[in-house]
Amino acid sequence: MNRIYSQYRNKPKTIEWLNITPTLAESLHATAENTRRSYNIDDANRYELTVIGNIVGVTRGFEAVIPWLNSSEYDEVYRMLIRAKIQKNRSHCTYDDVLTTVAQVFQTKAVRILDRKNFTFGIIFDEPLTTLQKLVLASYPVVPAPQGVNFFGYNETTSTNTFGDGKTFGAGQTFSSYFGF
Repeated sequence: MNRIYSQYRNKPKTIEWLNITPTLAESLHATAENTRRSYNIDDANRYELTVIGNIVGVTRGFEAVIPWLNSSEYDEVYRMLIRAKIQKNRSHCTYDDVLTTVAQVFQTKAVRILDRKNFTFGIIFDEPLTTLQKLVLASYPVVPAPQGVNFFGYNETTSTNTFGDGKTFGAGQTFSSYFGF
């Protein structure tokens, strides 16, 4: 308010009028921040997760199918299912989209795709999965796949070692001849 002309500095109505914009801007900013935080899947409580799930189109129907989990585990599974639904809806089912989806849903970066070249593919995780992540992968269609291409499963390789160039073994033998393929 230091830019008010000196002739208006002592006029309360003018000062009120000039304070309308900053006051509304602060209120609007606070509302926008609250809205942004309320749709944060990672920090949402049980009720907020249910609201987000209803918006996205994921229900809590899985809770009847998996009765042995506790409340926080249900919420974690629900978070994964919501993330998967959002990612699948915005995916074009390219390899990059599949890797992005799996990385987002399971909160991991160490993911690779194994393309079997027969319209099937799998996911290889280079770090161990939790029990809940394995449950979601095995029970729900969370990995996007192009039409006609099947997702055949996942594998965890927590300690893969490659020696040399990774293609030859011993005295110049290739992987296939060394193992008899």
